[in-house]
Amino acid sequence: MLSIFPKKRKNKEPKLSAITKKIAKKMLKKSKSPPSSEAGHAALLLTHLGWNRALGYPEFEYEHLLEAFGEERPSFWQELKSNDPEHLISLAEKEKLHFWPDDRRIIVVCGMRAGNVRVEWHTMNE
Repeated sequence: MLSIFPKKRKNKEPKLSAITKKIAKKMLKKSKSPPSSEAGHAALLLTHLGWNRALGYPEFEYEHLLEAFGEERPSFWQELKSNDPEHLISLAEKEKLHFWPDDRRIIVVCGMRAGNVRVEWHTMNE
């Protein structure tokens, strides 16, 4: 069940927003300089998909979102390490499996505002 109240982290789990941001930054060519809004949001979206894919969670259609980012800023792909979304999703999936293999949190919503990443999640039922 989803709650509007933040969950207390068990066993000092790292914040999922920090993990998500870390993975998304690895998708950017210049990770030390701020990305455009479109590139940043695309990296978060692809991280979201890769994280959940690693848990066997069904994917949602995302292509229209990437098209919308491209309409706003056609050059946003140049800020990413690849213009192949499937490749970037796969990178995020591998990161999750390698560094956080036992983390069973599913990302429900992921977004960014003024550089701050927010992730809403729930724990996968066993």
